[in-house]
Amino acid sequence: MISIWNNHTVAISAAIEWAHPNCDGSDWEKTGWYNIEPGTTQRIWKGDHNFNRWWYGYVFAVDGRDWTGPFPETVPWKAFRSCASLSSTAHRVVNMFERDAAGSGGNWVWVFGNVIPV
Repeated sequence: MISIWNNHTVAISAAIEWAHPNCDGSDWEKTGWYNIEPGTTQRIWKGDHNFNRWWYGYVFAVDGRDWTGPFPETVPWKAFRSCASLSSTAHRVVNMFERDAAGSGGNWVWVFGNVIPV
């Protein structure tokens, strides 16, 4: 299970991506936007997450702060779950961070761009 804990002072939104071979012509699948109020935790992946070692995410706050990385990905502006091969004017490019699931245990909590296994 993967959860995101919003330890920020305003609401945040998150998107994640993971390897999914032969996903409609792509090797990646992604989903978002998970809207999370301050001081709360929301589960964003149910079940075992250890089938993939590497997970990717992007988080932004309504105050303009964001948690990014070096991995560009095209995502829709509205809620989505799709294979990674998307591109249109209804999408934008974000830079996702990478997280290593090795040793993360059964419940993996991401605090913005940080990871805390619990």
